[in-house]
Amino acid sequence: MTEPHVPRSNLPPYPGPPAAPHGSPSYESGFSLQGNPNVRPGTVTAAAWITIGLSVIGLLGSLALMSVTSRAVDYVIEHPNEFDVKSSDLPAAADLRSVLGGIAVVLVVASALAIVAAIGTLKRRAWGRISLVVLSAFTALISIPLSLGLIGLPWLGGSIAVIVLLFTNRANTWFRSSEA
Repeated sequence: MTEPHVPRSNLPPYPGPPAAPHGSPSYESGFSLQGNPNVRPGTVTAAAWITIGLSVIGLLGSLALMSVTSRAVDYVIEHPNEFDVKSSDLPAAADLRSVLGGIAVVLVVASALAIVAAIGTLKRRAWGRISLVVLSAFTALISIPLSLGLIGLPWLGGSIAVIVLLFTNRANTWFRSSEA
């Protein structure tokens, strides 16, 4: 039986992968092709700065909420006839001020904690990463109903992005190598 005719080329056979130049990362030297595991990944930096940016906006918004709601409720209490408010409703308006003030205080504290966690994450602290993930999950849950009014969309998207960015392969390697 004869073999079918296979065209042959005049090119030499492929010799395999080229050798890495001296000083270049290679699998044998313990480095991956992704780079030095001691250099902070861009995903971690992005997650931290997304958190810091949205937290500063949330912090300023919360302080504005405290200021505006307090003044608005005070105005309604002082001028109930302009708002068709009965005198029996005035204690409820004062309670509303307390509730909105309490919400604003919680948001201020959460924003400040998120900034601290983001800084800890940038410094390669495991507690910072874990805290940032927990706060981001909390933010995502709070943002879901607020997203219906579109005001929560940046925080919903940002919190989901932060969680995803903190668990990429490079981020996992970077945090794991700090433990060793």
